[in-house]
Amino acid sequence: MIEAFTHQPMSETEHRITQVLLDNPGLSSEGLSQKLGWGAQSWHMHFGEMCKKREARLWPADNAVIRNAAFFSGILAEWTEESGWKMKTDVAEAFSALGLKAKLAGAR
Repeated sequence: MIEAFTHQPMSETEHRITQVLLDNPGLSSEGLSQKLGWGAQSWHMHFGEMCKKREARLWPADNAVIRNAAFFSGILAEWTEESGWKMKTDVAEAFSALGLKAKLAGAR
């Protein structure tokens, strides 16, 4: 994972969509979009595109459960209806090694 993001560094938008998930686990796509000042499921679209761009250097995306297409956001994050979005633990650790960490609740 570190190699994928070292080879193709994050854009400012990619940094923001990753940081908002690290800082707000458990939110829906709409909730994460709202934190960024965006509407609808914009966060999900941008996060999925970020994952798709690096899929060859990461690992293949699984198929989506509710539609017949790749679930690119699932490369780096997990989604459940009950728990919302959460960065995968090993992915969060790799982002931490790259200097991208969840902000402390009191530091906001």
